[in-house]
Amino acid sequence: MAFPDDLEWNQPGVEPTQAKKDEGWKPEEKPPAEYFNWFFNRTSQAVKYLKGESDKLIDDAKIGNRTITDTTTAVTGAYTLTKLLSMLGNMIKRITGKSNWYTAPAMTLEDASNHTTATSAAHAASAISSTATGGVAATNVQAAIAELDSEKAPKGYGVGERLTPLASGYDLNTLLLSGMYIVPAPTNIPFTDLFQYGVIVTGGSMFTSQMLVRFESNKTLLYHRHTVNSGSAWSTWKQIATMDLVAPAGYGLGTTANNYTGDIDKTAWETGFYYVRITATGTKPYDYGHMIVMVESAAATIKQIWMTNITNDMQIRQCVNGVWSPWKKIATTDLITPYGLGTTTVQYLNADLNTMLTTGFFYVNGPTMTNYPSGADINAHLLVIARASTHLQQTYYAADGIIYTRICTAGTWSPWKQIATTDYFNYSTEITDTNWNTLTVNGKYYVVGTSALAINGPLPAGDVNHLFYVDVINGTSSRTTYVSQQATNVVTGILYTRKNQGGTWSAWKQIATADQTTYIAAYGSGTGYYWRKWSNGDIEIFGTAAAVVNTAGTVTFPITLASVKMCIAEQNEKGVPNGYVFRAINITTAKFDYQWDVFIGNGSGASCVIHYHVVGT
Repeated sequence: MAFPDDLEWNQPGVEPTQAKKDEGWKPEEKPPAEYFNWFFNRTSQAVKYLKGESDKLIDDAKIGNRTITDTTTAVTGAYTLTKLLSMLGNMIKRITGKSNWYTAPAMTLEDASNHTTATSAAHAASAISSTATGGVAATNVQAAIAELDSEKAPKGYGVGERLTPLASGYDLNTLLLSGMYIVPAPTNIPFTDLFQYGVIVTGGSMFTSQMLVRFESNKTLLYHRHTVNSGSAWSTWKQIATMDLVAPAGYGLGTTANNYTGDIDKTAWETGFYYVRITATGTKPYDYGHMIVMVESAAATIKQIWMTNITNDMQIRQCVNGVWSPWKKIATTDLITPYGLGTTTVQYLNADLNTMLTTGFFYVNGPTMTNYPSGADINAHLLVIARASTHLQQTYYAADGIIYTRICTAGTWSPWKQIATTDYFNYSTEITDTNWNTLTVNGKYYVVGTSALAINGPLPAGDVNHLFYVDVINGTSSRTTYVSQQATNVVTGILYTRKNQGGTWSAWKQIATADQTTYIAAYGSGTGYYWRKWSNGDIEIFGTAAAVVNTAGTVTFPITLASVKMCIAEQNEKGVPNGYVFRAINITTAKFDYQWDVFIGNGSGASCVIHYHVVGT
């Protein structure tokens, strides 16, 4: 049925109220004209919508064109039309295997089904020859598979045929199946080149071994490694030594040394024994001689050891990253004995010690010897340790057992200093009637007082009844000089100490000992209390606490004691002449209680302060 074309009503009118819509028209009620206009206008619009003329109508023109992007992977969920179409396109492309979703596949699903279910040609059971050939007796598929599995080497592992090829870049850490393979540029090998490599694998349930064969144009190199626990940890590759490597022609192994006439400064060497001819070039320590070459890497470290034919000297040098070091002579016994090594020390008579600048062990003496320690015995052993002729150390071991040392820095000698030994630290230096302020040199002294001339000592001037052992320590810092004196009275055993800082002496202080006195080892305080701990272990607590007369209470100590020796407590009644009597009871290591006994009832309820003193451990 066609929609009429004459139901147009354009006057919008006025929409009735919701209440009017709900109750409807009543008998004899005259509806307003605007209500009718609104109703007819809405009816006209509904007809237009149904005829397809409304703006809300959805058709191809309004949907418009959509482009399918077939790279969007399909996932579950609700999405826009464009995304859904793109996911479908990606799925189609993956099914067909083509580069675009709209490209036809090489074979339809129906073609593939027909091919795999065919009963002729390659898929037919008769494709297996009924005649036993190639050493396989079975004439049907299942029997042939069983026979090959039980009696023949598995095809594809290089047995009875060419080496099984593997993909370029194959990771040999994952190659665990026994077989023989060939692979170009594999990973986890001792090289980083693109050569072809043969790999022989022998594997078991726990252990696997690999042999790597490197094919080069002029030689073949063999390497070996193994793993346990199914390849979780491989050993390092080790090269297998073949005869051409152990004794290669021209390297002097098992034959005469290679005659070499080239440049010995070159950086491309191979380990071996060489006889360097006089015509050879480069930095040679002598015109000709034998040379051993040891190569770690042509671009890293090379060592050369030279042996001279005539003098039998040996020298060594190395090349690091293309740079050769100077030749250095190897010290043989005949070279080190002149310096006292491996033999008796060499004697130097009346020597000037300032000229002995070479490392070694020497015996020096003589009445005209110079630059030795002043006052020292002229017979001594001398040890010289030299970094250069201008930087060295000399140690002088005098015959009387006293040792001295000095250094030379940039050609300048320091003064000789005596090395303190155990016997040096004794009170052998005796001083009588001295001014103690002059004792500033490091050492140990025995000070005797016989008159009033002994001043600035630990005892008052004029007191001559003293003998002291004195230790003096003198030191300096970047800012000042420090001197410390410690004196022990030989008669009383009392110790005294003082210091000098920057030229000013402090007063003498007696050092307390355990038999003389105790001292405060620790202390603390807080609101209403103070405590201190003595070096003998005693602890004292002094404190106050607020209280009310005729009201019992408890006072808690600020620290807990191990034991209580004494507890004294009293109360201040603020001027009340007679009243309740205060008592401390139930004394423990952490507190005491207090209560009141009636004497006269004066002061009951008044505030007061409790003072206490506790001694314990």
